Amino acid sequence: MIQFEQRRDFGEKINASFAFVTEQIRGLGLSLLYIVGPVALVGGVISGMGQVELLDSAKSLDSPDKLVSFYANLFSGSRLIGMVFQLLAYVLTSLVTFSYIRLYRQQQSDKQIEVSTVWAEVQQYIGSGVFLSIASAFIIGFGFVLLIIPGIYVSVALTLAPAVLVFERQDMAQAISRSFKLVSGNWWSVAGLLFVMAIIVSILSMVFTLPAGILGGLFGAGVLKDITILTTLFTALASVGGAVLQGLSATASAFQYFSLIEEKEGTGLISQIDSIGQMPTRQGVSGTFGQGREEEGDY
Repeated sequence: MIQFEQRRDFGEKINASFAFVTEQIRGLGLSLLYIVGPVALVGGVISGMGQVELLDSAKSLDSPDKLVSFYANLFSGSRLIGMVFQLLAYVLTSLVTFSYIRLYRQQQSDKQIEVSTVWAEVQQYIGSGVFLSIASAFIIGFGFVLLIIPGIYVSVALTLAPAVLVFERQDMAQAISRSFKLVSGNWWSVAGLLFVMAIIVSILSMVFTLPAGILGGLFGAGVLKDITILTTLFTALASVGGAVLQGLSATASAFQYFSLIEEKEGTGLISQIDSIGQMPTRQGVSGTFGQGREEEGDY
């Protein structure tokens, strides 16, 4: 089993994330598909229908009235509702991934974790997770209103709040405060990991987003006349696929969280000392505890 309570450098966190997802691809993948999938699917279908309306408006921008109608479709009810469902899917992806990791750390065997067990765990955090996301959005938005740089800083400083919410069972305010505390002094390390994982996930997501993009291009060129069903189908597929792939970024955030916990508090070392003589110590995917290097400047 993979050891989470361990300090890791930049590359080790990425390697550990892929190792964990590969090892648990069935259990974690099914949990994301069954719990997050339906929400992402609804959001994708609604967004796909809104996308068709937008493409129809874009084909006939030959008057000021139609131009106004085009911009109105950008913020149409269907598109906004679709965005709400997709944002909810994003929140659920983090909660499912962190809940799965929490259950994984608690078990003492390689037995697969059931989706029903993960769902029972996730239900405890849905309300607080949604409110945490709303509060984070307001805080980040306020930071951008003041100046761009504070907004960027806050957006990174809040990334570990969902992990704190699940792993430490803290309330919303405590999760936000704790996230700021953990990221303090390690901002560049956290930002770098998030940036690299975002690029990796975006590249992998192209498998799901390219069909919808190609279809929109063919429609705009007049090659295809009616793409309502296909656009809705491909947009829904991209929504579900993107939500599942976000589990990889959430896994990297979990390894970042535990690495910072070890750097600042050393709870894993204390736990290992307490367990000497009781049970064998589990080894991580990138060496034993104590081999991690300092967070800042590792990359």
